[in-house]
Amino acid sequence: MLSERSRMKKGKGTHALLVLACRKYQQVYEINPANFELLYNWGNVLLYRAKMEEDNPVLLKQAAQKYCEALVLKPSSYNALKNWGVALSKQARVKAPPKAWSLFTMAEQKFRECLLVLFHSLASLYTASFSLSLSLSLSLSLSLS
Repeated sequence: MLSERSRMKKGKGTHALLVLACRKYQQVYEINPANFELLYNWGNVLLYRAKMEEDNPVLLKQAAQKYCEALVLKPSSYNALKNWGVALSKQARVKAPPKAWSLFTMAEQKFRECLLVLFHSLASLYTASFSLSLSLSLSLSLSLS
């Protein structure tokens, strides 16, 4: 993948590969806009480009938009929520106070949603492991009788 190659390749070519990756994501998006992985990865590339360009606010806003679109398709994506929060908080750092507070509040909300997703995942894991343990105990006791 172009974005992965650009991360491994440090220097002048990195930016060009990231720009090319964004163009490719745009082309695929025009064919299949309802693709979570496409939108999430596109957001990642935009976020990385923004970082390379000293937190370019236009790219940060575009990255946030891609994460927002991705979360419509998969609302429980911990990583998309987290990265959206990062993009919003980076945008807030370069804005004037009224807009900055609004962006920081939105970022905080995304991070809180991350914690909820994580909590629900852990609760589901606990429930599944408890059910499995109970099932194994019952099977073992039945086989011993």
